Amino acid sequence: LEEVTQVAQEVCRGDLAKGKDVDVASLLQFHHHLGHILYFEENPKLKDRVIIDVAWLLKIFSLLFEPLAVDKQDKRFRDHYDLLRNEGIFLESLAEHIWCSNDERTAK
Repeated sequence: LEEVTQVAQEVCRGDLAKGKDVDVASLLQFHHHLGHILYFEENPKLKDRVIIDVAWLLKIFSLLFEPLAVDKQDKRFRDHYDLLRNEGIFLESLAEHIWCSNDERTAK
């Protein structure tokens, strides 16, 4: 959010010199509603974050749901997937396993 605010101030320098306000939050909300970015001003944990590459985030989330052949063989993570599927709890160890497995597959 801080970087976006700085860019907005630089871009709108002329308007600021004329005494006009730059309402960055409204601009971000507008683009969020259009689906160009993700910005959650009312969420205390996310209000200082602006995701400008929505496709990147969707790719990251898709890794959670991508069936991994290695997981069918690796019984260590079966309980982790069950916990995610049944209770919505996503363990850090499962995230590391998924992303590590994905990195190994894409490197081949």
